Amino acid sequence: MKKVLLHIGIVVALFALLLFAFFSFYLPWSTNHDQKIKVPELKSLNVEKAQAMIDEENLRLEISDSVFNPDVPAFSVISQYPKAGGYVKQNRKIYITISTDRPPLIKMPKLVDASLLNAQMVLQSYGLKLGNVKKVPHFADNVVLKQLYKGHDVADGSNIGKGAVIDLIVGDGQSNEEVDMPNLVGLSKDEAIEQLQSHDLEVGSFNYDASSSKSSGTIVKQKPQYEEGKKINKGQTIDIWIAGQPDTYSEPEDEGKN
Repeated sequence: MKKVLLHIGIVVALFALLLFAFFSFYLPWSTNHDQKIKVPELKSLNVEKAQAMIDEENLRLEISDSVFNPDVPAFSVISQYPKAGGYVKQNRKIYITISTDRPPLIKMPKLVDASLLNAQMVLQSYGLKLGNVKKVPHFADNVVLKQLYKGHDVADGSNIGKGAVIDLIVGDGQSNEEVDMPNLVGLSKDEAIEQLQSHDLEVGSFNYDASSSKSSGTIVKQKPQYEEGKKINKGQTIDIWIAGQPDTYSEPEDEGKN
């Protein structure tokens, strides 16, 4: 009996020793117990540099999201998880959010005929930025007359990148200053617009005269009519009539229209 009990005791002791060795030595070694790596700071680095830094630390990098931020260089790290300064085990994934090089497209809102204050609020709500505000003589005081992107008219409904800078032409009330009435008859549409702009006058409506014998696209009438020596207030609107029909005289496409 004593021998049996001795054998049993030896077996129990060996089993206990194996358990102790497993939990105290093998398991911690196999799971990198107490082996900690400090998470490096990746924010503001480009993706290539962030990847190189992560590789040096025996960690893994994974892009979890991408967003557009005009104030951050493209393909730079905006945020990371876990955060820098924390400790993780070897081979742990570090998730990052990076900036993209292209903004998402949105529809350009209609700002023309709105007040300047309202236009500012609309731009902000659409994620667009207000650029230069130029005031020109016009009877509509503090009202948006034109909306421009990179110096060109941009029609409402056009696709435009979020964060784009929009310049506005705003009326400052009709001026008492007078200019010579320009004679637009015989000019092309583009020439007529150039003449009006050079006189600080506004383009009114475009009408078409299919019965005119003049070359298609030629200005055949204006309102108010031209009179030699006649003066007109700056900011006044002039309507024009164009020979032909809209389908024979193609309108130039708006800039930014997609």
